[in-house]
Amino acid sequence: MTENTHLDDDSKATKLNKFLCCGLEDGGTYQLKTSEFNPIKGFEAIINEFNNLYSTESDSLFTIHGTDSIIVVANTYTLTLKLADDKIHDAIKDYEISDEKFEKYFKDLGVTDKVIEILKEMWNAEEWLVATIIESIAKAGQTINISCTDTLYGNNEYDLTT
Repeated sequence: MTENTHLDDDSKATKLNKFLCCGLEDGGTYQLKTSEFNPIKGFEAIINEFNNLYSTESDSLFTIHGTDSIIVVANTYTLTLKLADDKIHDAIKDYEISDEKFEKYFKDLGVTDKVIEILKEMWNAEEWLVATIIESIAKAGQTINISCTDTLYGNNEYDLTT
C-alpha cells in the first residue's frame, strides 16, 4: 500500500514507499521478457530497489532467471508515476520541474543515486520504459532481444543494443 507524501514550503518530500505502477490500461495482460544477457556487477541492488518502488497487489516488477548471464521478466513494459502530491506529480508529468528539484524530490524519498539517474533518463526521454532499466543493468556491447506481450493491442519484439 502506498503511503502519503507531500511537498511542504521547503520542498521536502516525506517518505513514499511505492510510486511506480504499470503504465498500461487495466484489463490486459502485459509482460516484457529479455533474451539472455550479461549484467553489470551489482545489478541485483538496482532490480531490488525498482521492485521495492513498484506498486502492485501481488507481484514485483522483475523476476530474474540466472546469475552470471540472466533473463529478465517484467510484468509490464511501460511505467507511470503514482505520486500522492498532485502538485509535484503534475510538474514532473508536464516537465515543468528543474533537474535539481527532480533529483532532490526522489532523494528525499530515499531513492538511491543510481535509480534516480535511471528515473531521470526516462523522464528526459519522456518515456517510462522498463527497457531503460534493462539497458542500465546490462554490460556494454550486447544486443538484447526484448519481447513485449500485450493482450489488448498486440505483441512486439525489438533489439536493444547496449
